[in-house]
Amino acid sequence: MYGELRDELRVTVSLWQGETQVASGTAPFGGEIIDERGGYANRVTLRLNVENPKLWSAEIPNLYRAVIELHTADGTLIEAEACDVGFREVRIENGLLLLNGKPLLIRGVNRHEHHPLHGQVMDEQTMVQDILLMKQNNFNAVRCSHYPNHPAVVHAVRPLRPVCGG
Repeated sequence: MYGELRDELRVTVSLWQGETQVASGTAPFGGEIIDERGGYANRVTLRLNVENPKLWSAEIPNLYRAVIELHTADGTLIEAEACDVGFREVRIENGLLLLNGKPLLIRGVNRHEHHPLHGQVMDEQTMVQDILLMKQNNFNAVRCSHYPNHPAVVHAVRPLRPVCGG
């Protein structure tokens, strides 16, 4: 990545709640990510402190917008990406699965992107219909099995608020 410039690149992450920036930080490439194979010069560790984050749940899907920017040493923006993120606390206590301190019973399904007539080619309407059928049958969790699902699925499930996993 940018060859000899890599050591001069910086990553900035800003976390937004609506129009309010709640946290931000900047870090150089390399650093704290170390495992049995050694350190990583092309990865970044950045920790942000969020005071009293609003927690995500299926009933109250609080989301923040994370904006990730790559800059040169002089501050020139090279690339930017954004994604929605949520905070939650998951723990097991006395044999119960708790989400944000409240018991959670998982009623889930596996979802494969497969259409009976078109095979692995699915249109967005069919994907949304899959999710609506799951919600109508009181499922609250979806396992997007075996391979990444189309990004439209993530956008389709957001208003229905199931717990998703891969």
